[in-house]
Amino acid sequence: MPQISNVILLVFIIVSVVLLIIARKAKTIEKRPLSRHIILNNFNRHDVIGQWKKPQDFYIKYESAGIPKELEGLKEEQAYIEHLKTEWLCSLI
Repeated sequence: MPQISNVILLVFIIVSVVLLIIARKAKTIEKRPLSRHIILNNFNRHDVIGQWKKPQDFYIKYESAGIPKELEGLKEEQAYIEHLKTEWLCSLI
């Protein structure tokens, strides 16, 4: 995933630079807002792409607290399935 995110980031940087050059050459009053918009979008994309580089950080920070509860739930479910198996086998005999 990091290789893909680097390529996407490079493409967005190139597109942003081209749009900034076009905006600077424009002879209208919208140069400044357009430039700000492009720069802000570029920073937002950089933040999003930076998250793709290390997706496990999110799970380590925010999901680790719920893992023990999930394990307990899965163990209970497994015990219930085992109970159903034994009941089914006993009903067949």
